[in-house]
Amino acid sequence: MRYACTVITHESLALDTSDPQVVRVNYVQLDDGIDMGGKLVFDRANLGYVIKEVQAASGYTYEKTEAQVGPDHFRIYQSGSDQQPIVNVLVRREKSLPHGGLTGVMMTIPYAKKLVELLTGIEGN
Repeated sequence: MRYACTVITHESLALDTSDPQVVRVNYVQLDDGIDMGGKLVFDRANLGYVIKEVQAASGYTYEKTEAQVGPDHFRIYQSGSDQQPIVNVLVRREKSLPHGGLTGVMMTIPYAKKLVELLTGIEGN
């Protein structure tokens, strides 16, 4: 049996910090023309937590983490293959909150590292 290899043809990452309460991440990943990216929304007060965990998840050994931090319930873990590991970040916010519900991104390691860089820039401001 032959397995098809998914080819990532385009990736991009953008942050929206226009709302002083939350950080919004928009990740685009085009796999053979299909957008496999996602959106992530989390409380700005959790910026340090997200930086620390995504940075750790970008390494080769990372155990799944689940934690309630303020209004956000995080689930961060690795998936994918040894050749193309993926960092998964899921956030569930109470539906009654602004931007409530489940959001998530499943990013390649280089883009998870890029997210850490962008978020660190926000943290410094």
